[in-house]
Order: sequence, then C-alpha cells, then structure tokens
Amino acid sequence: MVIDKLSDKQLSAQLKKGSTMAFNQLFEKYSQRLYGFSISLLKNHEDTEGIVQEVFFKIWKNRGDLNERKDFQSFLFSIAYNLIIDKF
Repeated sequence: MVIDKLSDKQLSAQLKKGSTMAFNQLFEKYSQRLYGFSISLLKNHEDTEGIVQEVFFKIWKNRGDLNERKDFQSFLFSIAYNLIIDKF
C-alpha cells in the first residue's frame, strides 16, 4: 500500500488501527497549516509549537476513537481552536 497516495479518510482508518506511517503522513500534510493557523491567533512561536504538538499528541492518544468518516482536517483544526481558546 502506497501510504502517500491515500485520502484523509483512508489515512484516518489506518491511524485508527495504529499505523505510525499514517500518523506521520497526516502530520506532514497538516502540521505547517496548523502552525500557520495557530500563530495567527497566538502571535507566539513557543505557544504555537506547543499547540501543534498537543494536537497531534491528542490525535495519537485517542486514535482508537477516530471516526474516519468525518473530515479529518476539520477535526484537527477544531482541536487546535479549542486548545487556543483554553490558552486565552
């Protein structure tokens, strides 16, 4: 299976099964966008890096509960937004 050709839904399904390759692919795809989103609100690089790390930590920790039918990007940014709100 060529992991970099999979859709977010397919990657989410693989991640749910514990695939570190799927996790890494999703991280590569979204970490920079998530960083850009977070820095635009937080205006602080250290806090932003912490948010990105925490989002992906939560994704990995709760991977078994992922709903691969839901939009992964929306889910990811919702987690980030909630963490940013908590920071304020």
